[in-house]
Amino acid sequence: MKRSFALALAALFLFLLSVNSFSAQRKAEYGAGELFVSEDGLWRCEITGESSVSLYSGIMNLSAYNGDETVVKVPSKIDGYTLVSIGKYAFCDCERIVNIVLPDTVKEIGLGAFNNCPSLLQVVIPESVTKIDENIFDEQTSVKIASVKGSAAQVYAKNHGIQFVEIGTSSKAKTGWKNVSGCWFYYNEDGSMQFGWKKIKGKWYYFDDSGIMKTGWKHLSGEWYFFDSTGAMQTGWKSIAKKWYFFNSGGKMRTGWLASGGKWYYLKSDGAMATGWQKVKDVWYFFNSKGAMLTGWQKISNKWYYLDSGGKMLTGRQVIDGKVYYFDSQGRWIKLDKDSQKIVYITKTGNKYHYDPTCGNREYYTSTLSDALRRGLTPCEKCVHA
Repeated sequence: MKRSFALALAALFLFLLSVNSFSAQRKAEYGAGELFVSEDGLWRCEITGESSVSLYSGIMNLSAYNGDETVVKVPSKIDGYTLVSIGKYAFCDCERIVNIVLPDTVKEIGLGAFNNCPSLLQVVIPESVTKIDENIFDEQTSVKIASVKGSAAQVYAKNHGIQFVEIGTSSKAKTGWKNVSGCWFYYNEDGSMQFGWKKIKGKWYYFDDSGIMKTGWKHLSGEWYFFDSTGAMQTGWKSIAKKWYFFNSGGKMRTGWLASGGKWYYLKSDGAMATGWQKVKDVWYFFNSKGAMLTGWQKISNKWYYLDSGGKMLTGRQVIDGKVYYFDSQGRWIKLDKDSQKIVYITKTGNKYHYDPTCGNREYYTSTLSDALRRGLTPCEKCVHA
């Protein structure tokens, strides 16, 4: 027993010694004034001091950003080190960046930090920043600074003729919804501006690269979505500009065939619900005023048509419920009574029958109407209904 306890105690001592040795090695590896690249490869940083003697502790200066995202949320800690300043030219030549959000641990922004960023529209600067170099931008006239009222960032924007977007007057005011010049923004619990998708109280919203809540139609990742006047993403049936659309549970606009409520609908290439006659892959279908596909016998514009169980409009000779019916090329039922023995004119190889023997100036042979229909011929629209 004593021997086992002694071995365990020795093992614990060796473990603690190795931890202290590794900690000392880590701190020695990243000394003050030295550079290192973060484990994810996105950040190159300079150690400026230590906040404690714990493993991976310390403070640092952001030296450069190596990523290619359009919206960059700078973390407050990188590999365990607290970020306190944005160094000289940290984001210089980052041509794709549209929006940058700095954490509330940052206190200083250095010279040319955002130079030559042609796509940059907005930088969110926290109220923790108290020192900003005279020239953090070059000639980017379209860029905006977003911060709280009374911050150093607001003073900087005013002194340098840069448009300022107010996002509150205190740390508490930076959370939740904020309306600025008629545009809605949303700030998370950490005070960061929301970009992209966000679920708020059970509803989905989308915020663009400037943080503005979107309404109306929005094309995202190859799919169409619709957001109502409150910004909420729509699902299910939705009437927009007097046309009906259907959005699935994920908000994506549907096209093509749709089964809903035990009925079939067809949504055209632009997503609008079809009504009336609609040709789909060379087949004619009919949809009522509510968009439901019809089947069976249908009287449309005082003409009778037959639509099979799949909605397809029938033409030619058809057997329906054990009886023979004839439909012309436009699907209209041809009622055979005394006209069934009427003389029509056909050609040897043609697929039409004619009432006028001079139609087309061709050589015709006589036939009865009923015989022409049995052979599957359809009427010539030029002379049959003349």
